[in-house]
Amino acid sequence: MQKEVSKQFSQSKLLCPVCASKKITKYWAMHGYKLARCKNCGMVWDPFPPEDLESVYTENYFINDNPKGGYANYFQGMSINKRTFYERIKRINNRVKKKDGMLDVGSALGDSLIEAKRLGWKNLHGVELSGFAVREAVKRGLNV
Repeated sequence: MQKEVSKQFSQSKLLCPVCASKKITKYWAMHGYKLARCKNCGMVWDPFPPEDLESVYTENYFINDNPKGGYANYFQGMSINKRTFYERIKRINNRVKKKDGMLDVGSALGDSLIEAKRLGWKNLHGVELSGFAVREAVKRGLNV
């Protein structure tokens, strides 16, 4: 599979999905899993997502024995997520004047939304493909 992905990467003419730049860096995120990064805007994405993407993000993705197949245990990592998202949103706060709306695409269980709320953001929304993650985020009182 790794050789097949490498061949696809080398033959593909990737464009950034955000800014349409052709300046793309390709790299291995882990064995058998390659990502692309735009040198222009910094967007990182999977240029070859699975056909049935929804089937990847089941409960097993968030709680499993193989961290390379998702999170080893998302709930155990929440304290790290909290610090990570808090720091990221603080950096965003330094660049924006108003904190009156945020959309978190791929919001998982909503950790970034919780930290945004803690830092004074209003009108917080998340979009998430995983039904499991959406149910957990809603249990936490989030609009996902």
